[in-house]
Amino acid sequence: MSLKRRRSYVLTLKVKVIQYSEAHSITRASNKFKIDRKTIRHWIRKKANIFMLSRRTIRRRCQRKCSCKWPLLEEDLYDWIIEMRAAGQCVSGNMVKDHALQIANSVEFRASNGWLQNFLMRRRLVRRRVTTSGRDLPADAVALARGFLESAANKYCLTNFSRASLLNMDETCLYLDESSI
Repeated sequence: MSLKRRRSYVLTLKVKVIQYSEAHSITRASNKFKIDRKTIRHWIRKKANIFMLSRRTIRRRCQRKCSCKWPLLEEDLYDWIIEMRAAGQCVSGNMVKDHALQIANSVEFRASNGWLQNFLMRRRLVRRRVTTSGRDLPADAVALARGFLESAANKYCLTNFSRASLLNMDETCLYLDESSI
């Protein structure tokens, strides 16, 4: 006994298959779309519901608007964030909330953590830690590295300790521009 794998189909495909099967036949639709005849018959029985759902989802997507209470405030805040990021400055969550309170000047508006999270989601913004600092190397970086290696070798030769007590710290993280978010 072989078990068939359960599949899901999008509404637009179901509508196409139903229309094709009505114009030609269930067998031809089954062969063309590689869908079982029993599944197509089931869709035809549920045709009214499928057509209604497909129209409703299309209509809902077209009419979707911003669900926020303060759209003008959020527009200004979004522009400010983009300007700050373009200038190369770090923007933290607390900075966003403080600036939003300055713009709002309203007793009703509260810049809570939940509001911030929803605002970032609506505007498709992300909060993340800075991973590159954008600083240039000093002009004498090669000389500094060479001097450090020579002094480390000299100290190792002059002192009496084993190689097992040495540590390699070349991959240790150090955040110089840590943001408060």
